[in-house]
Amino acid sequence: MENKCFDVVVLGDNLIAITASLLLMKRGLKVQRIGQYREYDKQPCFPLYHQDADQGILGLILREVGISIPTKPIYHIDNSFFPDFEWKRTRSLVEQNNSLVKLFPDDIEAINVYFEVIEGLGKEWFALLEGNIISNPNKFPYTIKYSNLSYVNFIEKLFKGNQKLISIFCIALPCSDVALTVMAGYLYGQVYDGCVINGGIHEVKHQMEMILNEENVHLHNTNLPITIINEDTRYKVQSHHHTECYAKCVLDTRGDLQIYKKQLFPVSKLSFLSILLEVEENIQGIPSTEIWYEYPDYDVHSYYKKMENGTIPTDIAFTLWNPNARAGKVENELRIDIPLPALGNKDKYNEIVHRVLRKLEDRITNLKGKIINQQIFTPEMHEQWSNLSGGSGTRWAFSVKQVFKNPMQMEVVPSYYSTHEWGFAWFSVAYIVANQITLKFEKNAVKK
Repeated sequence: MENKCFDVVVLGDNLIAITASLLLMKRGLKVQRIGQYREYDKQPCFPLYHQDADQGILGLILREVGISIPTKPIYHIDNSFFPDFEWKRTRSLVEQNNSLVKLFPDDIEAINVYFEVIEGLGKEWFALLEGNIISNPNKFPYTIKYSNLSYVNFIEKLFKGNQKLISIFCIALPCSDVALTVMAGYLYGQVYDGCVINGGIHEVKHQMEMILNEENVHLHNTNLPITIINEDTRYKVQSHHHTECYAKCVLDTRGDLQIYKKQLFPVSKLSFLSILLEVEENIQGIPSTEIWYEYPDYDVHSYYKKMENGTIPTDIAFTLWNPNARAGKVENELRIDIPLPALGNKDKYNEIVHRVLRKLEDRITNLKGKIINQQIFTPEMHEQWSNLSGGSGTRWAFSVKQVFKNPMQMEVVPSYYSTHEWGFAWFSVAYIVANQITLKFEKNAVKK
């Protein structure tokens, strides 16, 4: 590799780097990958990901790069259990609209407006991800109209104190100042895409790396600090005082974690306490591909604010899901994620785990005595493995202010791109930055 010149050098060994490298290579660019450490490689650090493998961004990428993995559309997305109410979310926006209208006949107009706006914004957000620019406002009417609103403000204004409806529309979403435009894109393009892939994200990563290796786009690992030196027409990539290679363009997916943690995302003290349960096979009543959300209170926002302030309630909210079922494997593992601040106290964690497991046994009556093994991963362990101190449960979506700063512009200086603002939105950011780099090379080729 020494002294070779590549079109693009991709820094980092994570899903963003792997995906962007594959897209750029498939588009005819000469790519070199350089890694220094693995990011998000521990299983507990992979958050619950709604695999948008049908019409979502993941499906779009897989089709472009020629990866074919069996998928399974999920009709029943999730169950939410409130104190005296259970809500089932299905894959169809129209069906959800009709179901809620029947349950809440006094809020028909507001419910219809909600689904119209989410679908309209979702389609426009997806167009933006594909590289379309808002040069003509008439093509992006919803984005122009709702660009100043956060998702929470939109919900609260629309449903005016109907806490049950507000809770339904805030299921599993950040309780921070996330932009309505961004959240609509997430709901429309990811959650309601509702299509899981056999083997899950790990299989996607494996297939991508396999193609890259077959095309001799190997990962070059180094423990030495990487220095990028701008030489006007190209960049010199150097580790310590040793020149690794040259590049016309650099893509840095590693990110400045200090900036990432402190500035770019809504501040939150909540991370996760995660429990991995190995259970006996063929237990009836456990979740399959659907996700379960347990809420002790309808006012979810107030609940999490209390948690952030250090008040740990007796009744704990948690998410239950089946990683194996969502990856097309034998369904003998369950995972519980509990939004929680770092407590630094093993006894407190054990007490919370005990309370949650008792609650789970009440929900799944034949689970008692069927747990073979359990592993506990504390917020401190999440921080160690993901390099994110707290907040990993809410730092995955842009606020209104951040959207106005144009987070889709990845070019920091000419021909140097960075993706550090996008957190766990691996495939969206990889697709956006690959499009920007591809366009750059196409424009340069035209100039010649």
